Amino acid sequence: MIGIVLASHGQLVKELLKSSEMIMGIQDNIIAITLEPDEDPFVLKDKIYEACKEIDDSDGVIVLVDLMGGSPGNAAAYVAMDGYPVITGVNLPMLLELIAMRNLEIEEVVNHIMIKGKESINDLRNLLRR
Repeated sequence: MIGIVLASHGQLVKELLKSSEMIMGIQDNIIAITLEPDEDPFVLKDKIYEACKEIDDSDGVIVLVDLMGGSPGNAAAYVAMDGYPVITGVNLPMLLELIAMRNLEIEEVVNHIMIKGKESINDLRNLLRR
């Protein structure tokens, strides 16, 4: 099963995880890492590395972060250089898709969740006009 590491500014990923478990049930091998205003962003890199190592089994780990160029994303870039997929712009539909597909091949899952994450962004006015 693919492990999941979530990282964000503030409590965003902890709340995304709680919301996903409300929908999909309690999940194993998911770690939510937060960066609080008083924390050193450089410590985040080590937390992400440790989380990846903790839940990495033979199926790998996917890291989802909140923002490209933000401290969590920059910290996760170090694990990306080691080969872990790091996807920016985490949203609830993306996380739900990932949870549902955790038993598939990791590259297939990475490509799929990026598409689903983008497809989940809509202006409902346009949908309602149809």
